[in-house]
Amino acid sequence: MESAEHRVMRQACANGGVITRREALALGMSPAMLSMRVQSGHLIPVARGVYVQPGVLEAELTLLRAATWALDAVASHESAARLHGLQGLEERPVAVIVPVRRSYRFADVHVHQLTDLTQADTTEILGIPTTDPSRTVLDLAAVLPSKLLADVTDQTVRGRLSSYEHISERLESTARKGKPGVRKLRAVLKPRLGGRFVSDSTLETRLLDVLHEGGLPMPDTQYKPPWLRHMNGRVDLAYVE
Repeated sequence: MESAEHRVMRQACANGGVITRREALALGMSPAMLSMRVQSGHLIPVARGVYVQPGVLEAELTLLRAATWALDAVASHESAARLHGLQGLEERPVAVIVPVRRSYRFADVHVHQLTDLTQADTTEILGIPTTDPSRTVLDLAAVLPSKLLADVTDQTVRGRLSSYEHISERLESTARKGKPGVRKLRAVLKPRLGGRFVSDSTLETRLLDVLHEGGLPMPDTQYKPPWLRHMNGRVDLAYVE
């Protein structure tokens, strides 16, 4: 018959190396035995009622699981973007949002305190509560430079995770005076709204931004000229007239 300790360690492995006190006790481990596992170094306390196996906090997913469980938080910003498959962001910081203004801390995690996060802003990826794609872009607007924000926004639309119109609607519904990133994201979205702006790569995003910043008219993107229709060909950027 499998021991309580084996059940707990197996559950921790299934959770990516994380186990809560409640789970451990439900699996038959006594408080005294749990205390012994902590003293022996088999489990490491990382927050009240949350433990990890040695060495696993080097992995971002495990750190996110531990932090979201311990803080009742949601993976956000760069961490959420990576969970959604967006690229070009630094591996750190690991980031989460707590929805109420309290002093939360978790080692090696950037904890953002935001009061406007709602249940509608969240989804779940790999068992981790995560901001949805549109909300992720809104949050990144506060921390990314404009060019990287533009690239991430285009990746989000290119991957059909959201649309420029939906991101814009979400931005205006949460915008308030002094909110970081609002003006920056509005500037990114302005030339993209209306259906003519479709970037197929980071290089196209950069060129379209240069044209916009230079005050030049926006070209048609992914244009399919008549002489290429037989082969379904297209031109990345074109001034059709």
